[in-house]
Amino acid sequence: MEAQQNSISRFMEQRDARFYIPVYQRNYDWKEEQCKQLLKDILAAGKNEKIDSHFIGSIVFIQMNLITSSPQLTIIDGQQRLTTLTLFIAAIVKLAKENNRSDLANKLTDRFLINDESDEDEKLKLKPIKKDDLSLRFALGLHHSEINEYSRVIENFNYFYSNVNANEIDIAYRGFQKLIFIEIALDKLKDDPQKIFQSLNSTGLDLSQADLIRNYILMDREPKEQEYIYTKYWVVIENNTTEKISKSNRMSDFIRDFLTFKFSNIPNQNKVFEIFREKFSFELMEDLELLLIELKEYSRYYKYLINPDLETNETIKLNLKLIKKLQINVSYPFILQVYKAYSDGLIDASVFIKTLEIVQSFVWRRFIAGLATNALNKIFMDLYKSTDINDFVNSLYISLIKKTSTQRFPNNDEIIKELDSKDMYNIQPKNRTYFLERLENYGQRIQIQIDGNDEISIEHIFPRNPVKEWKENLNDGYEIFLKLVHTAPNLTLSAFNSELSNSVFCTKRDLTEKGYKDSPLRIDKLLAEFDEWNLPNYNIRKDWITKRFFEIWKYPDIVIEDTDGFDEKNILDFEPSEVIYKSIDYFIFFDEKYENKNWTDLLSITSKLMFELEPEQFLNTDLGNKLKLTSDPLILLRPLKISNTYFIESNLGSKDIVKRVQCILEQCEKDDELILKIRNY
Repeated sequence: MEAQQNSISRFMEQRDARFYIPVYQRNYDWKEEQCKQLLKDILAAGKNEKIDSHFIGSIVFIQMNLITSSPQLTIIDGQQRLTTLTLFIAAIVKLAKENNRSDLANKLTDRFLINDESDEDEKLKLKPIKKDDLSLRFALGLHHSEINEYSRVIENFNYFYSNVNANEIDIAYRGFQKLIFIEIALDKLKDDPQKIFQSLNSTGLDLSQADLIRNYILMDREPKEQEYIYTKYWVVIENNTTEKISKSNRMSDFIRDFLTFKFSNIPNQNKVFEIFREKFSFELMEDLELLLIELKEYSRYYKYLINPDLETNETIKLNLKLIKKLQINVSYPFILQVYKAYSDGLIDASVFIKTLEIVQSFVWRRFIAGLATNALNKIFMDLYKSTDINDFVNSLYISLIKKTSTQRFPNNDEIIKELDSKDMYNIQPKNRTYFLERLENYGQRIQIQIDGNDEISIEHIFPRNPVKEWKENLNDGYEIFLKLVHTAPNLTLSAFNSELSNSVFCTKRDLTEKGYKDSPLRIDKLLAEFDEWNLPNYNIRKDWITKRFFEIWKYPDIVIEDTDGFDEKNILDFEPSEVIYKSIDYFIFFDEKYENKNWTDLLSITSKLMFELEPEQFLNTDLGNKLKLTSDPLILLRPLKISNTYFIESNLGSKDIVKRVQCILEQCEKDDELILKIRNY
């Protein structure tokens, strides 16, 4: 194996070289976002005379020992960037031809795209896998028939062609010539390409998002600055974001939460570094230090979220433990800001505690009502901004109860209805334990540990496998109890579940030192008063649980007036006629909030993103017909470009735009991804 630094230009212009992409490689699948970053880097390098080079990674290849003077290179790793750079050059060639620069077009073609071979099949310097070969020939102008299927090759070629201006041709080429990479040449006789390929594609040694951010912050700095930053800030943040018991580091999650509330946008877990790099640049050391001071402060609060036992206030500690037990991690961007307000003295401990209780009430009521959890991240993303620091609790309640549809705060009537029939046993163990533990311990000075306590388990009062005496005792009620066996009123806690087993109620109640009468658990006290377990007593216990539920997971007794009459809700919950003569206040799509947008913007943003993610839904279903999808914009009244190749009709009113957006989301099964708030003109 030989590794050396080389320029892409020198590598790709090797005379008569052919770069083979082996069949075991995946299809070419770079998306627009990667092409956008590459083009940005190329143009930046081309414009800045102080930049001598720009590193783009590595290319690993085997030089085949063929009886020919032409280098034949099999690409083991790096085919995505090599293919993309070929498309970039092809786009520059097309632009050069259209701007009367044939000399440059011919030079680039001869150097980087085409070999002077008599055999037509051997002309291309890059030989992609079969699926991409025809598309590449089409992009290079060697195949003139229309390509009927969707192709990333053509799409990305069109992206470069559409996003380089005529006056940027020389800049783009100059930037391309500055690209450097690590060239790794394998010796087929000495190296094992398969092992190397597996190693290169292993996920075991992938850098975390936090690692990438650390390198971004430190890499280009002087050694003394690196040591200063690392010691004063990075190590502290790293320690604060480490779970003390598991020793697992959560810094990537922490920075994601920080970016979420900072910019009202929730980064994908594998895009945290990209968003961080996009939002922050550090030409001055002072700018970097200001950010690190802020990150260090918020990491101190994050430490308590993942390590509640470190919090000294016992009631805050208890609520943080409960939130962690429920795994309400999506609330962290909100709680971090509330923690800072508490730390700064803007709210006192009682308000902070009440806020943590409201978070639990909101999330737990939504769980009981069966509402989707994926709506929560959007809710907590901007929740702090909707509160009034001088009336924090009431303003928080108002903000939550104003939410409708899939974002709603379920009221008491909805909870009563759900508790009648909801299976509270066959749910996630953490939720089941949380529910019964809160019923047992809420408001009590001495807390009984349920979670992790092997001596206490869940007991079915009417058992899952009842003995025959149950049927004799209940008569007609027996069949009803078979349906109610997993509901909340039929569940309790016991240290003697195996002894109570499937026995009839009186035996369970009166068993010496082990029955309900002798139980030290508060949740069993009402059972000790019953003569039998029947439907009337079941309903009495249901009333007790419901009353206790409302004490623990409160719903606010607040009457609100909506000043504009419109609430934010899922776009699928709108009747299209509702939006006539209305404008968009804002909408949230894939966790990003869009403000100051019109109806055409809504159609444009949703269709572009969904086409990027799932083009086959537009091309292979009836959705394309509904949107009038075409590659010929001239047949549309007002064409809207949704990719580098395709257009849809946008000469529409608000009602028809909402219909089309609903069709897109339903076809792509992204039902809960777009929240819309409208207003009067």
